[in-house]
Amino acid sequence: MAFHETAEEEAVHPSARRLLQDGEQVVDDRLEEERAAKEKLSRLDDMNPDDPGFMPALRELRADVLQHAASQEQYECPGAAREGRSAAACHDGHGCPCCRGHGAGPPASGSGDGGGEGRS
Repeated sequence: MAFHETAEEEAVHPSARRLLQDGEQVVDDRLEEERAAKEKLSRLDDMNPDDPGFMPALRELRADVLQHAASQEQYECPGAAREGRSAAACHDGHGCPCCRGHGAGPPASGSGDGGGEGRS
C-alpha cells in the first residue's frame, strides 16, 4: 500500500493535475476519498472484530475502496481504462499510459514499498 501511495504522490497526482482538463478537482476528489477511507480504517482498527458494528463498517470501507478505484480509473487514469488496464497497473510500476512522455512514470527505485505489503 505504501508503494501505491508513493506512486500516486510522485507521479500520478502531479501528472493528472497538469494534464487533465479538471486535474486539480479530480486529484482533490481522489485525495478526499483516500482521507475518508483512512479514517474508516482507523475506526475499524480500534474495533474488536466481534463488535456487531465491525462487519457493516468493513463492508462500507470495502465499497468505498472499490468506488475509489473505479473513480481513479475513470477520472485520473483514463488512458489506462482505454488500454483495458486498471489504475492499479498504473501504480504498480508499469507506468501510467496517460502519463508516459510527460515526465511522469513509476517512482524511482528505493522510494519504499512498505516491505512488499499488500497493495490497494
